[in-house]
Amino acid sequence: MVAWIVGGMLCFAGMLFVASFAAARKEVVARVRADFYGGSQRVYRVHKSPLEPWHPVYERWIRKAGSKQSAASVERKQWILALLSFALTHVLTHGWMLATALAVLGWCLPLLQLRGAVKKRHRDISRQMKTFLLFLRLYVERGDSPQQALEHTLVQVDGVFRDLLLDVLALMRAMTFAQAMSYLAEQVDHPELSTVAKLLRQSSQYGAPMVDKISQALQELSDNEHDRMESLKTNARQVVYFKFLLFFVSPIVLDVMLFLWGMLGGVFHQF
Repeated sequence: MVAWIVGGMLCFAGMLFVASFAAARKEVVARVRADFYGGSQRVYRVHKSPLEPWHPVYERWIRKAGSKQSAASVERKQWILALLSFALTHVLTHGWMLATALAVLGWCLPLLQLRGAVKKRHRDISRQMKTFLLFLRLYVERGDSPQQALEHTLVQVDGVFRDLLLDVLALMRAMTFAQAMSYLAEQVDHPELSTVAKLLRQSSQYGAPMVDKISQALQELSDNEHDRMESLKTNARQVVYFKFLLFFVSPIVLDVMLFLWGMLGGVFHQF
């Protein structure tokens, strides 16, 4: 009964969204044409989608992932995959529970892909951040300008991080290196990149040498890496202790308790 209700609600919500979106689009097109030819200045609002309150969260994830899609397109993928999963599974298996479970999975799949893209992008940045700072400091110490140092450093990085640095180079046509890095940090929302951008901004504001701030950023990254490794060591040690207790100490304690229970049982039976 619950599966019927959930499946019906999913189908109804999906069909309602598709129908309302199509109707809203036709209405807007018709009224824009009427306003264009009739000279009206009225503004019309497109109907809301069911998940529109969550669109800011979607947009933040899209920005972090560097994707070109919109929040509305992500929502459309969710409803389409949910409806297709439900319909195909029900037709092939005639099972409402399985169809509902796969519909929920299909609904979550675009969000999981988006979150996976964000994590992959952040891993790529973290993997190459220290290399980027080391070579950037080397070229700045040699006397290169920030733009020249960044151009030379591009050879040492690859993947997503290289694309981000190319964006920084493009931004430096209209702003300083510190401003471009700050803008990039706001868009990507990566903690290490935010630290570097903050230190570069301080160097620009207070006239501190850029080399010193880059060295400070390297030191902070090294300290964070050391803290992370210490945390991993502590967690690994706790796991070893837990396994020792679970597979060695616990059976011995259980055997002793069973032995004592047997002895006490024999003594009670004698009386």
